[in-house]
Amino acid sequence: MVRSAMARSQNPPGIGTRFFRRDAPYIVWEIVAQYAGIDGLSHVVLRKLSDRTWQKTLSLTELERGGQYTRVADDSEPI
Repeated sequence: MVRSAMARSQNPPGIGTRFFRRDAPYIVWEIVAQYAGIDGLSHVVLRKLSDRTWQKTLSLTELERGGQYTRVADDSEPI
């Protein structure tokens, strides 16, 4: 089961942090790279866990605050 980590304070996401889209919670994406873009924003590259040939790039701001993605809680961390 995928659990949301919204209820607790979070560390900034880094490589290995996982997210799912709210409209497709069964598809999990993992941050595989992070970089500063020429626009001055931080960007992340996400890779789909079930099919590692699928990748997408988003600004870190959109990932964290855009409302489409939810961070997956680590099973070892309490919600």
